Amino acid sequence: MPITCSACGAKMTLKALNTPHIGLGGTKLGQVHECPKCGAVQGSCYKGQGYSVVASHLPMVPNAADAVFFDLELLGSAGIERIHGWMDKATRRVVQWG
Repeated sequence: MPITCSACGAKMTLKALNTPHIGLGGTKLGQVHECPKCGAVQGSCYKGQGYSVVASHLPMVPNAADAVFFDLELLGSAGIERIHGWMDKATRRVVQWG
């Protein structure tokens, strides 16, 4: 069964699935992928690694001209947590949750 993008519904290519997402600081996240069509970021990683994908610990930005969707499953000491919403592509700060 092909994996589809949560935001635009495009089928994820093998190239996209085999290319790890690069987080802040150059961290390669093998289970986090970026949609080649719309730029949405989705996948699963450890909660600490999730901060390199989305700066969820920083204050939200009210408006972003270049917002992309994110959908992550984070594994932490409390178990698995799902976060999703829209983030500014340049700063990776959350624009909107949900």
